[in-house]
Amino acid sequence: EPASPGPFTDSIHITIYCNTAGSTIYFTDNGQEPSVESAVYKGPIAVTKTGTVIKAMAVATGESDSEVSSSPAYEMKPFAPVISPHTGTFVERVAIEITCATAGSVIHYSLDGITPTAASPLYSEPVAFSSTGIVVKAIAVHPDMEDSDVVESAVFTIEAAPPTFDPEGGTFTNQAEVSIVSATAGAEIRCTTNGDVPTESTDVCVMPVVVTTTGTMIKAVATKEGMSVSTVSSLQSAFVIKAVPPSMSPDGGIFTESSTVTLSSSNPTAKIFYTLDKSTPTAESAVYTQPIVIEDTGTVVKAIAVADGKAPSEPVESKLFTVEAGQVQFEAVGIHWGDESDGKAGYVEQVKVHMTCSTEGSSIYYTLDGSAPTVSSPKYNGEEAIDHTYGESTVQAVCMAPGKAPSPVAESNVFEIFQRDAAPEILPKALGPYVTSVEITINDLPGSDVRVTTDGSDPTDSPTATPYRAPFTIATLGEVEVKAVSSRQGKADSLVVAKTYRILEQVKPVVMTPSSGIFTHEVNVMMTCETPGAIIRYTIDGSEPNAASLPYPEGGVHLEDDGTKLLHYMVKAYASKAPDMGDSDVTTSADITVQPRSEERRVGKECRSRW
Repeated sequence: EPASPGPFTDSIHITIYCNTAGSTIYFTDNGQEPSVESAVYKGPIAVTKTGTVIKAMAVATGESDSEVSSSPAYEMKPFAPVISPHTGTFVERVAIEITCATAGSVIHYSLDGITPTAASPLYSEPVAFSSTGIVVKAIAVHPDMEDSDVVESAVFTIEAAPPTFDPEGGTFTNQAEVSIVSATAGAEIRCTTNGDVPTESTDVCVMPVVVTTTGTMIKAVATKEGMSVSTVSSLQSAFVIKAVPPSMSPDGGIFTESSTVTLSSSNPTAKIFYTLDKSTPTAESAVYTQPIVIEDTGTVVKAIAVADGKAPSEPVESKLFTVEAGQVQFEAVGIHWGDESDGKAGYVEQVKVHMTCSTEGSSIYYTLDGSAPTVSSPKYNGEEAIDHTYGESTVQAVCMAPGKAPSPVAESNVFEIFQRDAAPEILPKALGPYVTSVEITINDLPGSDVRVTTDGSDPTDSPTATPYRAPFTIATLGEVEVKAVSSRQGKADSLVVAKTYRILEQVKPVVMTPSSGIFTHEVNVMMTCETPGAIIRYTIDGSEPNAASLPYPEGGVHLEDDGTKLLHYMVKAYASKAPDMGDSDVTTSADITVQPRSEERRVGKECRSRW
């Protein structure tokens, strides 16, 4: 049993029995006739191979062997494959697995609706596909069995990846540019901005999608040939599109008496609303129609733009407008003394100064002592301010008016009230450079006392100032500023005069070797200087070397005779390192004599040596 040939799936267990008590059953499963040499039946026989025939006989003691019984040829086939998942809706792709519970079987499959055979693609790993509408079919094939039943999945739906938005919403100025993409390569984006649900027949969007109206909602789907349309994607929230803030010129600053402010918008249909009291403007604020004249100091302009289809712009706020009163103007009246130059004018004994301010309703306050004027300073009464103090002085004045910041402090020319002693003269006039030192002489008028400094301080009141008695030498290297002032009983000090002299360190002298002597045919005079980087120049004819003389060559200065008579040389050399140092003193050799070879004397010596 079973007596039926099947077909059976995977395996079957055959049971053999004999009614004779004590009998032994021998069987074969290879088609041969059984004998007592065949296998003894001890329990159900597993059959997994199609076409298997079981033959059996029974043997009992004292009885003849039974006739051979034969089973039908059993038909076996593998378990039908299992497809997982069996169906469903997926995004972009799906990977299916096909399994068969029958060991040793292989699976063949098809994706094109054709019934698979052993010639169809062999399943070896999960099968991925990205086309919608696919039906998977599969069979299992085993070398010892008939082919399994064909299994068939339901239809697979593969959708394009739903679109994503960047940005997904928010608040923007003037417009928002939205990029919509799908993770599915080659997919087209179809979208709407009016709230309608897009479909695969909706027009393809042009990227980026430009949103110019506040409240806009974008909906989109992705489509691709061979795939189902994606699910609908929508923005998280509607876009808020604000008008472009207005431009302002000027943007605050310091102005004299008033400032005119111009507001403008890049949207020709936008309206501009503004405030001047530092409150935030709204559509109920003043409407901008023409440039705004600001006359009060401390004003801050705030403005917004309002346009159709857009939310009001962000408010723009100017920097502080500081409106100052007009600056004081001066007019000096008096007897001029000397030439007016570099903001300085000289007057004899006194000067009368008139002051004016262009700001209506203003007042002028001034000082004559160099201090900054305030409301506590003298108030100008419209008549001249008189300065008759000997020496240099200036008038400083400020203009003040209601609603205005004080004007910048105005400073008149320097008024120099004479008499003043004559200034001394510092000599030499040339400022150098000088090497190692310079002698300073100061000329002044008889009866004047001159005080001198060499540290750059003012000799008028410097503790380092010394009376000038006679010419003096400065040997400090570098730049030395000499200042001098002359004073005389009954007069103001003279102007301080100053000169800056440049004094350079001297390059070390050139050392010659040899510096004298008598030499046969030739000699090389070597020269050195201890100052690093110094350049040596020389002459050999006794003339003074200069910047045009020959530079010292590597290997020394070569001196030689002319082959007929002895020559006398006087070598002179100096070293320089401009512009950092002064030239060295000139080094002069003693007489250097170069005589020709004595061929006769040399031959005579050779003859005597042979004897």
